[in-house]
Amino acid sequence: MAKCVWCKNSTELYKSGYCEDCYNRIRDDILSNKKRLDELLEQSALPGADKTAILEESTRICKALDEYKKKKVPFYKSDYQPTLAAIYQNLGEALVLPQKQKMNQTTVTLFIACAVLIVSCVALLYQSVTLSAQVDDMTVQISALQTDNQNLSDQLAAYQKTASAKKTVTLDNGNYVAGADFAAGTYDIEAVSGLGNVISDNSSLDGGINAIMGTKAEDTLGIAEQKYSNIKLPDGTTLMLSGVKVRLKLVEAY
Repeated sequence: MAKCVWCKNSTELYKSGYCEDCYNRIRDDILSNKKRLDELLEQSALPGADKTAILEESTRICKALDEYKKKKVPFYKSDYQPTLAAIYQNLGEALVLPQKQKMNQTTVTLFIACAVLIVSCVALLYQSVTLSAQVDDMTVQISALQTDNQNLSDQLAAYQKTASAKKTVTLDNGNYVAGADFAAGTYDIEAVSGLGNVISDNSSLDGGINAIMGTKAEDTLGIAEQKYSNIKLPDGTTLMLSGVKVRLKLVEAY
């Protein structure tokens, strides 16, 4: 058999997990105490009421009712606090709330504080994620700027090298070395006078020269070229001239 939630005896249950005896006894006790509390309320409003006796008895009754409340008796529905507060008011006393209510107020305050703290943490986390994304974007932008800056530096160095080189040089018969006798680079070569051979020792490679050059006035057989463009003469390349004077015009310095 099931046990009564109040007396713990194994018996047939009546209502809400209580045996019939416990159910009726508790119910009658609650009703009796609340009725007596109502009577004390009426007495507290009378002139010449025994203040001390009323306060002591109402306090005792409230403690008894509070025990039922703590044990969560299901048929104990109405609260005694309004009646007790009215008695204290009639007697000119200040009602001190039970410690449990004070603790409930403290709990509510702590709950609100925790909620505010959680919201603040979430906001800080969101700001942290946002800032992290912004830092990543800025890192990418900085890397791109560094690459652009390096490219510009390389272009500036090439420009400065070209600007510092002698852009036009005239050479007659002889052997000349790029980087020593003239700046290494890419040149347009034009015959100034005479008729003869213009050969670079990189002529077997793409960009060198091995040609007969001369002016129109002296090229009576029509076998010479007066001008060549974009001839590459890297550092250390030897340019050999025989029978012809040429003008080298720098296109790009190396």
